[in-house]
Amino acid sequence: MKIMLNTPEQGAIPALQAATDPEAQGGHYYGPRGLLEARGNTSGRAYATRRARDEALAKKLWERSEELTGIDFRI
Repeated sequence: MKIMLNTPEQGAIPALQAATDPEAQGGHYYGPRGLLEARGNTSGRAYATRRARDEALAKKLWERSEELTGIDFRI
């Protein structure tokens, strides 16, 4: 499985890039730049599937996350 999966350190790279890279743009998906955007040591803007861009589904996920954590994230 090591061939198919990132290490925890590799898995953190896209989130760190999105949070700290001055070139990163809000609303975009960042992920590994390796084979099929599934793994790799480099990160960049990646393809987001239609489901990943589904605003109704995102709203449900956000609401469920608030419910499970007991935290209200209203801005």
